[in-house]
Amino acid sequence: SSVPLKKRGMVESDDRPPIKCPKKDQDEKSAAAALALLSGSPKPAAPAQASAKSPAHFSDESDGSISDSEVSYTSLNSVLPKPIHAPPTNSMMVDHTYTDYSVISEQSLAFLEEGEDLPTKVSEEEKKKHARRVQKIKSIFGDVGPSKKNSGGVVKPFPEKLIEVLDRTDMETIITWMPHGRAFVVLQPQQLRDIVLPRFFKQTKFMSFTRQLNLWGFKRITKGVDSGAYYHELFLRGRPRLAILMKRQKIKGTGIKLTPNPDTEPDFYKISKKRPLPPVDASAKEDKPLPPLRH
Repeated sequence: SSVPLKKRGMVESDDRPPIKCPKKDQDEKSAAAALALLSGSPKPAAPAQASAKSPAHFSDESDGSISDSEVSYTSLNSVLPKPIHAPPTNSMMVDHTYTDYSVISEQSLAFLEEGEDLPTKVSEEEKKKHARRVQKIKSIFGDVGPSKKNSGGVVKPFPEKLIEVLDRTDMETIITWMPHGRAFVVLQPQQLRDIVLPRFFKQTKFMSFTRQLNLWGFKRITKGVDSGAYYHELFLRGRPRLAILMKRQKIKGTGIKLTPNPDTEPDFYKISKKRPLPPVDASAKEDKPLPPLRH
């Protein structure tokens, strides 16, 4: 019994198949996944048989979804808007990080408007979908609710008045959307002061108008085709409900003027090639009568 195994001829051949250890294999896979996560390397492709489960994930996308776009959500795990232009930021320079909120459908924002409640005769499933949409919106913007713009004598907020002006065909030679619909430009500042401001806004001077733009978070493009145009992530052509979510700064500035940062400004033409806004049919527009001059 003290004879070594090698001498007793009991050593097994090296060419036999190795013994599989499920726990060891799982530990190795877990370690590899953790290493890939830390290193930022992409996850390995899922096995072919896993594709049979993908419809279950898609069903969640259409069940209480906040998006109408098939292009915007390329990842099934990504259901909230993400920055699509995120340059390095500097606290003393204008931050031009841009998040594409156009992926949020107008229908999912209907609850923000007075009188846009769910119909009384809807199924329980529809009520659940609506509740999920509202919850997703609140997870992005906080505890938002219906706008009070038309009640209690409260006038329309500045962004909603501005959209009303920009959507008029009789104002296009004075102030207009850029072709991509993600920014607008004032073409005739003097006419804006004399014709537009007295009819739609409280402000009577062009400088007061631009001050309101700053207070509402608009940023100015300083180079390229859009030079001189103003933009805001939530201020998009054809998307008036998104503008309801805009917030005015409570404090009028910090006394520090931020340095322009042209090298980090978003290229809306490039962005719009992948994520174009819905086209607007100008022939279907019918301008309301101009309000009277108020001052």
